[in-house]
Amino acid sequence: MDQSRRARAVGGQALLWGGLTALVIGGLAYTLWPEAVSPASPSPSTPVVTLPTPTQTSEPTPKPLPLADLPTPAASSAAPDIAVVSTPSADSVTFTLTPAAESVGWVSSLDGRSHFNVPNLHAGFFKGHIYYGAIQFDLSAVPSDATLTYAALQLAGLDEQNLRASGSWQLNLLDPAIDALWPELTYERLHEATVEITLSPTLTPADLGRNKVNLFSFDPEQLAILQQHLVRGQVSFRLDGPTSAGDNLFTWDSGYHGEDEGGLKPVLQLGAVLPAAPGYVVVTSTPTPENIITAAAQALSATQIAQTTGTYTPVPANWVTPVIVTPQPTPANAATAAYQAALATAEAILNPTPVSIWTATATPIFTNTRQSNNPNEPVPGYVVVTSTPTPENIITAAAQALSATQIAQTIGTYTPVPANWVTPVIVTPQPTPANSATAAYQAALATAEAILSPTPVSVWTATATPIFILLEDEIATPWATASPTATPQPIPTVLMGKIAFLSNRSGGDKPLSDPLVYVIDPDGSNLAVLTDRTSYDTAIARDSYSADQRFRAFVKDADVWSPQIKPAIFFYDYLYNAEEQITLFGAGIAYDPVWSPTREQIAFVSNDSGNDEIWVINRDGSGALQLTRDRYSWWDKHPSWSPDGSRIVFWSNRTGRRQIWVMNSDGSNLYSLSRTGYDDWDPVWIKYSDPARDPVPNLTK
Repeated sequence: MDQSRRARAVGGQALLWGGLTALVIGGLAYTLWPEAVSPASPSPSTPVVTLPTPTQTSEPTPKPLPLADLPTPAASSAAPDIAVVSTPSADSVTFTLTPAAESVGWVSSLDGRSHFNVPNLHAGFFKGHIYYGAIQFDLSAVPSDATLTYAALQLAGLDEQNLRASGSWQLNLLDPAIDALWPELTYERLHEATVEITLSPTLTPADLGRNKVNLFSFDPEQLAILQQHLVRGQVSFRLDGPTSAGDNLFTWDSGYHGEDEGGLKPVLQLGAVLPAAPGYVVVTSTPTPENIITAAAQALSATQIAQTTGTYTPVPANWVTPVIVTPQPTPANAATAAYQAALATAEAILNPTPVSIWTATATPIFTNTRQSNNPNEPVPGYVVVTSTPTPENIITAAAQALSATQIAQTIGTYTPVPANWVTPVIVTPQPTPANSATAAYQAALATAEAILSPTPVSVWTATATPIFILLEDEIATPWATASPTATPQPIPTVLMGKIAFLSNRSGGDKPLSDPLVYVIDPDGSNLAVLTDRTSYDTAIARDSYSADQRFRAFVKDADVWSPQIKPAIFFYDYLYNAEEQITLFGAGIAYDPVWSPTREQIAFVSNDSGNDEIWVINRDGSGALQLTRDRYSWWDKHPSWSPDGSRIVFWSNRTGRRQIWVMNSDGSNLYSLSRTGYDDWDPVWIKYSDPARDPVPNLTK
């Protein structure tokens, strides 16, 4: 019995010591995490703390919600110190705002790019690099004409592992010029951003800690500056820390820890007095019906609404209906006189006693003048003949037909049109009726059209051209393609995210002189053929520009390390009207440059390693990296970035034919989209709707 107890005690001690050892090892790994940060791996693998998700409110709440009401994180047994702001005045409304995932994160001098939608807000100095926290709030939920009465920004601490005993941290509100650059934020842009105000307090290590909450408040002068940002709808902040003298880094919580974990997001709480509603009511006049038929239809419609829904709200007792009364021109003939008499009779029936009418005399637009003072000199006898406009409805068409008959009987027929005259008619797809009343109206309209025009003569018809046609198999039937328009047009949104490419699959064994353009989704689904290649050509031209079209990559002959002059990659800066060389290969050439939509990086083709391979390089010429490595004389050409910058599409003849391939931006996860024995080439990943700006003349010479 004693031996059994002794054995269990020994086993329990072993388990206890094993658990303590695992905790120590885990703590060391956690402490040494920053050692993993290196130029080869620019994104630190930061620890994730499980915290509850705070309540978010993007609309004004009827009752004030002080910051103290936010939930406290449960990842630690020590409750955080939640700061409390002053309660708004009775006539103000509280807005509690949190940043979107793609608007909060950090940048560093390590890799120069932004890290959004991550758990951390780093600020300070670590391993020789400066880190800034970046936060942007959307203010569109607050009326732009509201008056701010108070404001406070709250941050929750997440990690103090790399914090020293000295140093200071500040929260800066930035000039609005940085707001529009936030989606393409870089370290350089944030570092050079103009600071409008620095909020109090300046923090020291004693103020910082895991689960500690820091509250930054706005004084009246700072509140006035924040007021100006309401009109712009955005406000951006930068978290600054130590910038030298050894590792000294603190991390706040961004609140975004993935789908299964929560955190405490930064909170901007605003108290605002909303503008008073205007004390007047604008009453607009019902538009005058175009003709007596429309007036009668409106009267029937009003009766129907009154019987089924109820009557409209009556207009004020002193309301006056403005009616413009113009001089009645003399009828040109008996038919016109008869029509005007019938129209006046119908108006008298509908409106027997006009009440409260203002009248106005119309001012003539022009007056006929003679070339001399001779009263007997005739007015010029020319007549301007215009095309008869299409009737707005079948009732108008019937009235025009009766009028033409009347004119023919009293005056004579019109001059006949030429024998070969064709009336162009555009036939568009008929939309589905919204309700049974619309369907009944369309049926009656079609019947009336058939009665008026039983046998159409000399009519051209045209159907609306779809943007693309989905295919059931891999090959489309070729057709004569239309010439593209001279002015680039915006690319339809339905094509965004698709990959477009040329193919000879519709032209047999030999490529077409004008091949069809196919589109396909990145996963290989929804293969279709474009009905017009204009969008493809627009996307190709746009691909060499940066997302904001400030920069353009291009190819130009340059002096390199060899005695020969070879094509190299340059970029042009439209802001400073300057160009600069990027690639400096000694043995090979460089061409086919395309700009990343998310960073200042260019993908291109070079044969510096022997074959035509896909490379990437930074705008400043650093970070050149070969992505493809072919063992034989294969070609990899014509790269194009995905909309999020994470993948690259290109064509390769590694299978014996040109085919479309996709890989990650680091060259991994390679797969093919081509499934036929034909040639597919020159792909472009469609990601912009706007056409490219005008290129600079003689740029590539």
